[in-house]
Amino acid sequence: MAEALSQNFGPWVCLALPGSSEWSPGARTVDTVEVDASSPLLEPSMSEQPPSADHSRQQMEPTTADAVRAYAARTRENADQFAGVLEDIAANGLPSVADCTPWEELREAHLARPRPAVA
Repeated sequence: MAEALSQNFGPWVCLALPGSSEWSPGARTVDTVEVDASSPLLEPSMSEQPPSADHSRQQMEPTTADAVRAYAARTRENADQFAGVLEDIAANGLPSVADCTPWEELREAHLARPRPAVA
């Protein structure tokens, strides 16, 4: 990203700062700030970085892999249940208020459930 800024703007970046004495909507006058190309704020984010050449994957322990598969199955089940609710709403409309449980009651019921001890 630092190279992109240098290529597009050179060492100077223009900033229009609201609240500065020269700023107004549609104003063409801006303050200029010199940008240090080595600033860590200008480093590319992880999504902007090119993929590494190392395509080998780190293998998981069998118990860890089983836990990941179980989590994926629970997530898929929850997503299927949610999709079913949305499809029902799309087909039949929203339920009446009398058939619904207020969110405060749902919250209190959730908070009243026993929680596992944390180490």
